[in-house]
Amino acid sequence: MNGLRPLSPGVRQFTRFVVVGCINVAVSFAGFMLFYRVFPLATLVLTALGSAGMEVAASVVRLGVRSIDAAVANTLGAAAGMVNSFLLNKYWTFEAAGLTRLQVRRFVILNILVIGGSSVVVFVCMDLLGAPYLPSWIVATGLAMIANFVGNKYWTFAGASKLQATPRASADGRA
Repeated sequence: MNGLRPLSPGVRQFTRFVVVGCINVAVSFAGFMLFYRVFPLATLVLTALGSAGMEVAASVVRLGVRSIDAAVANTLGAAAGMVNSFLLNKYWTFEAAGLTRLQVRRFVILNILVIGGSSVVVFVCMDLLGAPYLPSWIVATGLAMIANFVGNKYWTFAGASKLQATPRASADGRA
């Protein structure tokens, strides 16, 4: 025997969540960089819209906003990590079998709220205040990871697991 004890279920779950989180940070950051530095979708769409897009861009500038590229890039990058995050967390981190439709619904609701919140942080820091993108993105992503762990552990997958563990009554009233 090597003297190592197996990890407790809670520690194993948290460790797996951290691994999945690191993978998702990489996926989200790659998406963010793609849509912020390489393919600034907001600017490209506004440019493609011609005069209507130029009017929208001018209105944004009149409001004191330098651009909306960072917020759009953050939203798309975070969304890119959602599918990966759901699958790895459902089947590997939380091992939450069954009730996939309920879990997907809860996961999407949670992630929309978290992505919205992190995009607001990025928008305020970068687009309004002109802060550097890397520290702004790191702060927004750190807050998002905390919110996601708590939400997934105690609502998305835990709630569904409790519902799954409850025996359903058959048509004649027996479990």
